[in-house]
Amino acid sequence: EWYTLMQEREIPIKYPYNPKTGGAHDGFVAIDPGGYLLEFEIFKQHPENERFIAALDGAPKIPAGAQELSFFASITWTYHKDMLKMQQFYQEVLGFTLVADQGWTKIYQTTPYSYIGLVDECRGMEDYAESKAVELEWSLENTEALDRYASENWGPYKYREYALFGPENYRYVLSSSD
Repeated sequence: EWYTLMQEREIPIKYPYNPKTGGAHDGFVAIDPGGYLLEFEIFKQHPENERFIAALDGAPKIPAGAQELSFFASITWTYHKDMLKMQQFYQEVLGFTLVADQGWTKIYQTTPYSYIGLVDECRGMEDYAESKAVELEWSLENTEALDRYASENWGPYKYREYALFGPENYRYVLSSSD
């Protein structure tokens, strides 16, 4: 339905929808007016998706406001040179759970229905870039506890004024939900 809507609205498509039997996922990539790539993907029952499908179990449909179409979750894809370093950062520093390992991509759950997908720049649609077009932000209930935790545990990473500067020039903003 999403692909049909994009075609009806003449939205540019970078990679068309071409479903395949037996694969882990099917999808297509559209180009938004700002030039950003928007990937619409269906994750199918497949060994690499077992944890991801379980994480999505019971997820409510998120209305998109277009012809009663909806999403179940969103993934923000980021591109990396050193996947092992980034995996360690996401798991050991940020404490996120790996929910899908596609080999050259790793998907981490960051909120109940939001995910970050780490992509090996050698295989992804984009290359690693020193200058980042994306800033990742999470709202927290207790920023005082975060300050204490950060000062005790995030020694090798720069943390100041509710922003953590991780590997590969990514900036993570941690704001108060108050």
